[in-house]
Order: sequence, then C-alpha cells, then structure tokens
Amino acid sequence: MVHEFLARYSEDVGREAVRRFLGRRVREWLDFKLCAAALILTGYLGWLIYIGDRSWWVGLLAATIVLIPCIVLAVYAAHWHNTVGRIRRMQVPMARFTLDETQIAVASELGSATFPWPLIVEVWEFPEIWLLLFRRITSSRCPPMAFPPRPWNSSAQR
Repeated sequence: MVHEFLARYSEDVGREAVRRFLGRRVREWLDFKLCAAALILTGYLGWLIYIGDRSWWVGLLAATIVLIPCIVLAVYAAHWHNTVGRIRRMQVPMARFTLDETQIAVASELGSATFPWPLIVEVWEFPEIWLLLFRRITSSRCPPMAFPPRPWNSSAQR
C-alpha cells in the first residue's frame, strides 16, 4: 500500500530540527563521566590560575576548555546554515513523501531521493519535528503534522 503526503517547511522547522538533532547527539556524547571530568579540569584550571601558575600547561588547558564549546557552536552553525539554506532556496518550501512497503521517497523542487527502509537507522519523534536518520550523521527533517498517523506507524515498525 502506497501513502503520499506533503510536508511544509519553514525556517522555524529547520531551526528546530537542527536544535533537536544536535541536542540529542551532544547529550549522547556528554555522559556523566565526561561532564565530571570537564568540571574537574575546569576547577583545576581555576586553581592553577588562582595560585599564579602561568605555564604553557595552563594555556593549553584553558584553550582546550574553550575550544570544545566553540566546536559545538561551529557544528551547529554549519548544520543550521545547510538546513535553513535549503529551505530558503525553495520557492515553495514543501516536499512530497511517498511511503510504500519497500522504500521511502522524498521529492521537492530541489531534487528527489529514494531510500529503502533498511537504510533508515532510527526515527526520532519530537512534538515539533520528526527526524529520519539514515546514517550516524545524515538525517531528513519532516514536520510531524505532515505524516498521516496510521501509515507512518505501520511503515516505521519495519
């Protein structure tokens, strides 16, 4: 059985998709041990500065502590630019999704793609957006109101 529906996009949808995707990935990466280690290193850096140590080790430690959030912000900016940029390039920010027993197809004015269901690794459902993850890094964004509930649920179970 084939199911077709339209997804309407906006900059808010794109921004929310990037925020949800990176937020979840960062939370997966930042487990308790890593956060505890970062807090201990920050405390150690503060103590070194307090006692007047100005060695290269203090500079390296400070640069590392500052660099990590900068990298996260740079990754966010790149994902945001890519996602929102795609939405801005569309005259009509809509995509047609076609689901059948073997594959999911997506088509918009920017192009089209067809993926067999086994390539979809995960489906992250949030109230504002659903993310279809094809690989560890790649995802497709779709507003949930675009999906008809019954066809999506039956297809997603595969």
